[in-house]
Order: sequence, then C-alpha cells, then structure tokens
Amino acid sequence: MAYAGRRAGAPVRVYLPRSTPRAKAEKLERWGARIVFEGEVWDDANAAAQAAAEREGMTYVHPFADPAVMAG
Repeated sequence: MAYAGRRAGAPVRVYLPRSTPRAKAEKLERWGARIVFEGEVWDDANAAAQAAAEREGMTYVHPFADPAVMAG
C-alpha cells in the first residue's frame, strides 16, 4: 500500500503492532506511509485501523483478505 500510495500521490497510513521490527516500519516510511503503532499484536493494530477508517471516513484496505492486494 505504501508503494501504491506513493505512485498515486495518495496518503497512506499503516497500523502496526508495537512488536513490529523497526526496520520494517522504516521501510514503509521511506515509501511515504505514515506509521501508527497500536497494540501488542496484529489484531490490535488491525482493529485500530478499522476504527480510524470508519471514524475519519478513510478507505480501509485489508492486507491479506483480497488476492489482488496480496499480489501487489
């Protein structure tokens, strides 16, 4: 999503659990994503992402529920 957002000129916010390796978050930041650390596990970060999308009127993109998203 960070790469696609950069290519499209669209802002991307990625929610990650606090246990995510810093190198992974930094790579996403280099691609232009805004990183939000939330919770201890993926489910926590995902719930926060869904809540923010609903609250702020953003589009939520599930990272692995859609084959096209998984394929890049």
